[in-house]
Amino acid sequence: MELIFDDNLCHKKPILTESFTLTETAALLECADLLISIDSMVIHLASAIKTPVIAIFGFLLKLVL
Repeated sequence: MELIFDDNLCHKKPILTESFTLTETAALLECADLLISIDSMVIHLASAIKTPVIAIFGFLLKLVL
């Protein structure tokens, strides 16, 4: 997805098309009141910029065929 920015990013819904860069992800997280996510790079980024985080941890069950 690609995020198309405008001057009022925090006040408008972003247009999602392909992917986010690290900078775009950080910009969106700065606008967020809370992030709820699985254990990933995004929770660490949110924590680094002081966005509250609820992280979901669990085990990975691999299906072997």
